[in-house]
Amino acid sequence: MYRLKEKQSECVIINESEDLLYIERQSSLWAVSKKDLTQQLLADNLKDCHTVYTLGGNPVLHCDGALTAILADGTQKVMGEGWFPNAQIGEDLLVTDRSVRPNQLLRLNAAGQEVWRQHIALGVQHIVQDDSLYYIKKDGPRVRPNVINRLSLATGEHRELIDLDPRYLSEVPDKDRYDHAFYQLMMASDKEVIAVVNGNKVIAVDVHTGDVTLELTHFTNRNGNLLPVDLSGPVDGGTYNGRRYILLGNMFASFDASSESLTMLQHPLKDTAGSGVYVYSCHLAKDRFHIKARMTEGSQHAINCIGIFDIAQEAATWITEVPMAPGATLRTAPYGNDQYLFVADSNNVLYIYERN
Repeated sequence: MYRLKEKQSECVIINESEDLLYIERQSSLWAVSKKDLTQQLLADNLKDCHTVYTLGGNPVLHCDGALTAILADGTQKVMGEGWFPNAQIGEDLLVTDRSVRPNQLLRLNAAGQEVWRQHIALGVQHIVQDDSLYYIKKDGPRVRPNVINRLSLATGEHRELIDLDPRYLSEVPDKDRYDHAFYQLMMASDKEVIAVVNGNKVIAVDVHTGDVTLELTHFTNRNGNLLPVDLSGPVDGGTYNGRRYILLGNMFASFDASSESLTMLQHPLKDTAGSGVYVYSCHLAKDRFHIKARMTEGSQHAINCIGIFDIAQEAATWITEVPMAPGATLRTAPYGNDQYLFVADSNNVLYIYERN
């Protein structure tokens, strides 16, 4: 399906947009066209590079200690010292101001003007749904892993939606390790937010009342058998056609909000030839996932494969070993589109694959 077209050295993938791949090469930020592979130098002599967003039609990112916009003529405009972008909201940005203590969260419009500012320090996970942000937050140096919060993106008003401790603290899997219930956000709608609690239960929370409206402790497989929920780490996957898919390790599963069902679609994972596949991370790309994986047969356990996992076929339809140097490993799942795939290894080699 794809063949290796070329390799480029000294490259680190930053992130991608619909049309561009952003990479750092020798302290410079480049934009690579995902249509024809042309490259444009955006900025050089940078000390660091972080995720690239857009504001007012210009790339913006945190670099060299500040939120910086790269203007059309190549000049850089500092928008705020200690500002870190968190999420793209249409043409606007959510930004954390770390120059103040405690940190503050603000929304910038396309003109770079503040819409609102709140005393909120975001944790590592959040979901945007319509006009709401569901998030975990920090109180001082501590993250509050047991509280799901809701914020209005229009006004900045925010509140605790639910504290999970009263209901779920007694069910944490390791009481010596965890002193709070904890969760992983999966998806949200205008009615409910879905989360995995304590790694062993999927719940739905009403976004208006904070009431738990659904609890699922088992997957149901195609034979009607029940399999206990075991999702202790980040829940890789994505939402497609109203379903939240989970693609992680040797399982492929889905949560369907309309039927309130949790289904184990494939376990263990196979490619179309019947060989075992173990997935370490993935990126959703329309109706398929780009995966970082290894094959499970034999004694080889190197994380050295990339592939395409088709949602409709429920299988890896293409997988290949990346020709890395001994000891190297893949950094992330591949980025790209139907025409090109991009992946980088721990030696900062960028591999570009072209569709046959």
